[in-house]
Amino acid sequence: MKKHTFNVTAQRTGNTVRLNLSGYINTDSERVSSAAVGDALDSVGPNDKLEVHIRNLYGGSVPEGLTIYHDLVDYKPDVIIDGVAASMGAIIALAGATRKMSKHSRLMLHRVSLGASGDPDQVKESADQAQKWEDELCGIIADTISAKVEDVRAKYMVTGKDYWLLPAEAL
Repeated sequence: MKKHTFNVTAQRTGNTVRLNLSGYINTDSERVSSAAVGDALDSVGPNDKLEVHIRNLYGGSVPEGLTIYHDLVDYKPDVIIDGVAASMGAIIALAGATRKMSKHSRLMLHRVSLGASGDPDQVKESADQAQKWEDELCGIIADTISAKVEDVRAKYMVTGKDYWLLPAEAL
């Protein structure tokens, strides 16, 4: 798989639509990731049940990932992680009303990272935006696990390391 590949498919069985997500969430492919998910969600009717299967979703673009998260959360889907849900993939997994992880799957959380160029003011503006995104992600995590934003930040964001969680730890 190329690094910038994002894969989304939708399969219907009766009144259940299974949305499969894998790869890297991005904006630099032929089709931006949130648009592909939006198109797949068009097949979900008002009486349908949505299942989101995450098979090695490695993160990527924060704004694209947040759009996907917000698109999914209203459906109250069942989310099944089979493999890795890393970075923005982990946040997307939190859109589920229920979340299940296979025995050998992993969920990974870490700080927002960015690349920036330009003059010092432009770089500072990019860093400020990254901090706002990180604040929003901490809020999503905190809301999902009924914790304080400050506690989430202290546990997962201050060191700059990747936190790989086993299913029992992700509870």
